[in-house]
Amino acid sequence: MNPVATFSTQPYAPSAPKAAAPSRLDRIQSLRISAGMLGTLGGATLVTEASSLPYGSLAAFVYEISRGIETVTIAMEAPGAASIPMFSGVLDEVETNLGTGRVTMHMRDLGAALQERSVEPRAFAPDTTVEDAIFDITEATGVPVAAVAAIQDSNGQPLKVGTFYKGHNYFVSQPEPAWGILHHLARKTHNVVYITPGGALYFGPRNRYLEIGATIRQLTWSASGYSDFLALGLTHIPFRHGAFIQTVGSHDRKNGTQCQGAAAYINPSLSLDVSGGPLIAEPIKETAAQLAAGQLVVAVPKYANLPGIYAGITVPEIVAASGNLPVYATDAASMSPDECTLDALSRAQETAAQEITLSGEVLGTQFLTPGTAFVVSGTGHPLVDGEMFVVVHVETEFDVGSLDGIVPGFTQSFEAWRSDRQVSGIEGGFGEGLKLKWNGGTGVGV
Repeated sequence: MNPVATFSTQPYAPSAPKAAAPSRLDRIQSLRISAGMLGTLGGATLVTEASSLPYGSLAAFVYEISRGIETVTIAMEAPGAASIPMFSGVLDEVETNLGTGRVTMHMRDLGAALQERSVEPRAFAPDTTVEDAIFDITEATGVPVAAVAAIQDSNGQPLKVGTFYKGHNYFVSQPEPAWGILHHLARKTHNVVYITPGGALYFGPRNRYLEIGATIRQLTWSASGYSDFLALGLTHIPFRHGAFIQTVGSHDRKNGTQCQGAAAYINPSLSLDVSGGPLIAEPIKETAAQLAAGQLVVAVPKYANLPGIYAGITVPEIVAASGNLPVYATDAASMSPDECTLDALSRAQETAAQEITLSGEVLGTQFLTPGTAFVVSGTGHPLVDGEMFVVVHVETEFDVGSLDGIVPGFTQSFEAWRSDRQVSGIEGGFGEGLKLKWNGGTGVGV
């Protein structure tokens, strides 16, 4: 498969003529794409020769990209196969080496339009929900929307705009970047926001695959023989992330009284201890040689109704049930009780997800993207095998091997967090069954 970039100019002047058709660049010497979901913009860098530029010459290329905003889409193509979208964004910077004739292009994904377009002070109708306001903001900037989570309060009712903005229907009192507003809402509602490879905005749970009903990848690690991974490593942070209480304190803006939200993560081992359940090791996939050498690989049994994140309860209740866990306390200004609980839940889920972190490298043909969910087997690690992980960051590299002796290849480096644990103790749309409003198709390519 080879990468192909497609360029299209949106002229600044409304009366300026547009190109009859987008131009293609299919002679890319090297390509790097970065994509993540933690409030940062994705980007891409490609290197080509000046003679390969889509508009025929360097002069024609410079003229065309100076006429307006240059949008770029990058896809992997192969004869007789459907193209796979990898990136969609805007051209930011062009570097030309007059000695070698190489041209390097730097791009940001379409979140750049949200980052540089401010939302002016505006009011919404009193019954405007947060997801409807998100659609309104993004569509005003011209960025298509893939999906927005239906955000609900603790009573299962759709959250209104004023919930997050001091009880008013105003989103902002002074101009603010649209990207910052969306990231603020995502963080407060334990969601993520990012641009998909196809160039649409996704606002919803970290595990996008579960919401669109896609098949969860089954990936196998092996130090010898076939392996889906070129490299794989894990980081375990039990002291800070293994079991804890997260609190968020504030003053209710309506009456000035103090309020606090609390959430706790209880890992499977601790859950078994406090529930009095048996802690019986279960063997998993050990070989005859391992058994003969006394290297029995075991896994702690998992009970879905025991481990998880608990929200909407007080710190004394958590301590009484689970012991004197570490407490992470955060103060915030002018928040209602519902907001405090949402914020505590959001922070707890993100911290718990990072207890076990996988990082590795795969062949580029795996086509990992933010939100990709997979289950690993074959590592022999009881906290990894059989667990679901979600990709939060990925770097894609393609090189034909013609520059500076670089070995040709198409690979992806990734970081993945364990999938969000179940949430209990709070009613509403915070756990399983969270609904998404889709605007278009579904699948890996959106």
